Amino acid sequence: MINDVYIYGLLNPIDNSTFYIGKTINPLDRRLRNHISEQGTNIKKESVIKEIISEGKTPIIYEICKTNNKEWENEEKFFISYFRNILQQPLTNVAIGGEDGTSDCRKKPINQYNLNGDLIQTFDSLASATRFINNSESTRKQISKAANSKMLSAYGYLWCYLEDKKNINKKVKYYHKTRTWTLKNRNPDTAKRIERNRTKKEKKQKEIERRKKNRKILINSPEYIEEKKKKAREKIKKWRIENPEKWKEQKKRYNQTKNGKERKKEQTKRYLQSEDGRKKHNEYNKKYYEKNKNNKSNN
Repeated sequence: MINDVYIYGLLNPIDNSTFYIGKTINPLDRRLRNHISEQGTNIKKESVIKEIISEGKTPIIYEICKTNNKEWENEEKFFISYFRNILQQPLTNVAIGGEDGTSDCRKKPINQYNLNGDLIQTFDSLASATRFINNSESTRKQISKAANSKMLSAYGYLWCYLEDKKNINKKVKYYHKTRTWTLKNRNPDTAKRIERNRTKKEKKQKEIERRKKNRKILINSPEYIEEKKKKAREKIKKWRIENPEKWKEQKKRYNQTKNGKERKKEQTKRYLQSEDGRKKHNEYNKKYYEKNKNNKSNN
């Protein structure tokens, strides 16, 4: 699947020089926020951002070009070399660009496990694992910490580099051990709060399900259907009273159609079958019979 990738530059508003070039699939304003909040990824870049913020300004992010996820590596490499060598901009990029921009630990294949230690899938690198979950710097840090045993888990999974897959059983045991310890020895106030929130959520869910069931029963009930039909008829009556000319035009058009003619026949049949219809029909027949009698006597 081909997705849009943006090659962008970070501009220093103090001397109007570009000090960093990168790529992103996210909106540029979100990427700028990540750059400002990042720590420990690129010391030179972070020091420039700190200098800009200390003077009461923010770095400016701008789009250089728009590519796809197949060609972004070549584009990033080209623009880093172009800005650094030809335009002679003080870039703080550590690497050349593309996949070379990732460190050695990011190029290592990494395994994703569930909390019981069952293998789900293997990724070629840390970057591909972050892309699978959520392509951001914070996710990359969390996954790397989990893989390096600095965190228990990340995003509900256990992570381990392919080289250290022998240690996954130890990780699983340690995870469950620490989990049970925290559940036993946690603050009673926090435990109460968690239980309260859980009960609230369960009550809400039950209430929602109950309302849905009642709504289904209500919608399918004949009383509800009759009420809806009544409301619709009242609306139609109001419209006919307010717009009599339009109603007459519509009636004429409808009577000229096949459905209108068939409906008219059905209405006349029903009317003749009713008591009022029979009376009127008999009166009409009597009048017609008397007229024919008079005409014959005159002749």
